[in-house]
Amino acid sequence: MIKGKPAALAAALLLLAGPSMAGTDGWVGWCAGPEAAGTHGRSRPVFQPPGERRWLTLGDGIPAEGCRATPIPVAAGQVVWFGPLPDGPGRFERGVSLQGPAGSGGFEVSEIHFADEAPAAPSPPEPMPLGADILPMLDIRPFGTEERAGLERRADQAILSCRPGEQPAGFVLAQPQRTMPPLSGLSVRLKVEGDGGAWWFGLSDAPRQQQQNPLLLGRLDGGAPQLPIPDLSWGEAGFSAMVECPRAGGTLKLSSMELTAAASVQTPLRSAWMWRPAHWRETASSLIEHLVRHDARMVYVTVPVGDGGVEEADRLGAFIAEAGRRGIAVWAVIGDPHAVLPSERPRFEQWAGAYAAYNTANPPDRRLAGLQLDIEPYLLPGYAQDPAAWDAAYVETANAVAQAGAGLPVEAAVPVWFGSASRRERILDRLGPEIQSLAVMDYRTDPRRIVDGAQPFLAWAMARKKGIRIAVEFGPLADEEIRMYRASPTRRGELWRIALDGGDALVLMDQQAEDPAGTPLALAGKSVAPGSALTFHGADARIDDILRALERQLAPWPSFLGMAIHGVD
Repeated sequence: MIKGKPAALAAALLLLAGPSMAGTDGWVGWCAGPEAAGTHGRSRPVFQPPGERRWLTLGDGIPAEGCRATPIPVAAGQVVWFGPLPDGPGRFERGVSLQGPAGSGGFEVSEIHFADEAPAAPSPPEPMPLGADILPMLDIRPFGTEERAGLERRADQAILSCRPGEQPAGFVLAQPQRTMPPLSGLSVRLKVEGDGGAWWFGLSDAPRQQQQNPLLLGRLDGGAPQLPIPDLSWGEAGFSAMVECPRAGGTLKLSSMELTAAASVQTPLRSAWMWRPAHWRETASSLIEHLVRHDARMVYVTVPVGDGGVEEADRLGAFIAEAGRRGIAVWAVIGDPHAVLPSERPRFEQWAGAYAAYNTANPPDRRLAGLQLDIEPYLLPGYAQDPAAWDAAYVETANAVAQAGAGLPVEAAVPVWFGSASRRERILDRLGPEIQSLAVMDYRTDPRRIVDGAQPFLAWAMARKKGIRIAVEFGPLADEEIRMYRASPTRRGELWRIALDGGDALVLMDQQAEDPAGTPLALAGKSVAPGSALTFHGADARIDDILRALERQLAPWPSFLGMAIHGVD
């Protein structure tokens, strides 16, 4: 490893490594600044907690003074991509997947996954979805000492058959990874067709599962019975239902099962982001009409702040007043991944304080309705190398900025994967009381996945008396390429792990090279992650229908504040 040695010594070391290393091969290393890359190299900043910036640098020839570098077997111009190795339990040698936009011969990696990444620790069951057929999710098992219950599972239904008998028999329909939504006024609607005697349907909460004593809710006599579900002690017990066989035997065709609930008394309000200040500064009336067409009753806008406070305060007040007359509340939105850095945090606190001062100086009809924090720390270069430390910095930053905006309702925009049990504990549970709501960036196009992503947040918020908005994307998103790399028995490959003092790096070359001392990975396959799985772009004519369908499924949750639309500005 070359650690910024004098030029003559570094050259001698490169020459000792072989003739090609002295003139045509490159190096990668950690440097103090981007200038070390030279004319033909490249550098990328990487932050270390709490805020130190280093430069991972790719270059040719002799490394600059102060660089901790290692030679690579190709020139810098032959490197397709390079970046720091992410933190995690996976082993490079078992295989790596790189994902990112590809085009014009380039490939910029946005996600890195190890093939042997350990599965996430078991988490508490998530709620069953509302307003959707849950039958495909259920494991169905016959029970009974006389073994008179039989099951035929088809793609669109389950056929339950029972022979006559005196002993209890039937079927358990279970999903241990899902629980009953913690809501009042639930019902279960089933679509059935049966013959024979009386079929009975029941449910078991946690105590009844232990006692193996389901609560019978009603008979299944055919058609589409809807059975009210009483409030029981569901806790975190997995979903468990039961269909009991008639003594006379018979056959029951079960085509669907759906949980329903009455809508919450709170009316959900749609919201939208309008990022460019020119929207409200120069075309306020057009912006308001645009929002009305989308039935948006809240808008998040960028409000610049200068040394003297909110810029163009009079024009902002006029826009807020005009929007208010049309039933639209105006929120300021601020955020940047760099806000988690100690050097940057005071600037965002200053902005929050400026918004609070603006509201104090203006009458109610010209005041901002709230402040949204769209910080997204996971986009900071270096996040993947120490996620836990940056998550802690995010919580500290969000709480500090929210406190600086005293008197303003504050909301945090978070990605849907913050809903995992570990991140709820590590991040969401540590947000202060000033942060009253979350806007969850639930960017998918499969309605079931959107609802599945939303419900952990909705249940979390109910227990903490906070609110949740569910955001979907309508802007353009490009397809991304996924490249899978695996170990090759020839020890040749394009993807190398380079050992560096200060943190290892990954280097993707445009050709295979042999590494006798290590395990380079060779390209094993490619696939596409379509942007259409994340955005409704191109479905502008169906926006209202899409949102209404989601609103119907989420409205029973008291913590649901409404849908948020991104990408329509």
